[in-house]
Amino acid sequence: MGTDDLRYFVGSWSALAEDPGTGQTFTLRYRIEPTLDGTWLAGYAESPEQGVKVQDFWGRDASTGKIVRIIIDSQGTYGIARANSWEGDTLRFEGEAHSKDGTIAVRETITRLGSSEFKAVWEAKLENGWTVYSIERLVRDPSH
Repeated sequence: MGTDDLRYFVGSWSALAEDPGTGQTFTLRYRIEPTLDGTWLAGYAESPEQGVKVQDFWGRDASTGKIVRIIIDSQGTYGIARANSWEGDTLRFEGEAHSKDGTIAVRETITRLGSSEFKAVWEAKLENGWTVYSIERLVRDPSH
């Protein structure tokens, strides 16, 4: 029960992202590598336009076998989301994000578009249901 099915993400990525609600676009640099003897993957991302840095960890819940993702950022927000496993080329995480504004249900749907590209759609559960707040297209840096 390791991270073998998550090895796809290891490497350096560049992203172009958009908040469909505001139309605001931003870039993201993201690097993921194995840590703690390969039991976990550790990621680090930065978005200059957003003024945010993010650290995350990907691994498996030893008791349930679910994929776990723990995310913390430079603005004090943290979240924990879980996914069952890949369904074809799709990986769906659901969990909660905690910030100064409170706790909110979130989900991320990752779709592999090839060996060096994936799309991540982030949603938050608001009063009127699930609302997309970020659509990210990540491309693997060719040097990695």
